[in-house]
Amino acid sequence: MASSIAIDDVRTLEGWIEPMAAEAAAEGFGFVDRLVREWQSGENTFSAAGERFLLARVDDRAVGICGLNRDASARDGATGRLRHLYVRPAWRRHGVGKALVEEVLGSARSSFSRVRLRTDTAAAGAFYAALGFAGSTEPNATHVYVFRC
Repeated sequence: MASSIAIDDVRTLEGWIEPMAAEAAAEGFGFVDRLVREWQSGENTFSAAGERFLLARVDDRAVGICGLNRDASARDGATGRLRHLYVRPAWRRHGVGKALVEEVLGSARSSFSRVRLRTDTAAAGAFYAALGFAGSTEPNATHVYVFRC
């Protein structure tokens, strides 16, 4: 597999999300279908100040996604929310997820003091912990990343 991972902001899901959504659904991950529904309805297009939606590509193939929103459940305006991280199975353990999260955190620093997320798998929890997220007991969050000055 190629080692060069390109990460770009995307403004449309058309033309590339379908195979990824199908793979995610087959694995039991419904959040990619939810992403598509929310995007199509306009509920969440990652277009507010400080928000981004990223696509990772390797050799021009869509291999992973990750988004950054303002965390509406935090209600402090200073908390971002990492959402919808998904890496296609064939591309896991090749640095794609790490590259996406690092890109999100790099840009989140200028808009937020911390980033929260929610995951329901131990493997994902271990992945986020390895990237510097701490476990959280806050409502609606299993992990939090706090930016240091």
